[in-house]
Amino acid sequence: ETFAIGSVGTVTELASGKQLPVYRIVGPQEAEVRSRAVSEDSPFGKALMGTKAGDEITVEAPRGVIRYRVDSIER
Repeated sequence: ETFAIGSVGTVTELASGKQLPVYRIVGPQEAEVRSRAVSEDSPFGKALMGTKAGDEITVEAPRGVIRYRVDSIER
């Protein structure tokens, strides 16, 4: 299973070891930060697209590069 539009999944921030709440990948018009619906066009969404559980990703954020591990993916 890989992250694609419509997928939901969890990631862990590697620096803190903290697992984040479930995210869902959506099209740009459906993105809503409060419900953790992440646009495929956002830096975080782009980094997640096509990944599998166990993959590590890096995301450019205002505070610098953040590394995550993909924990689970479901459709």
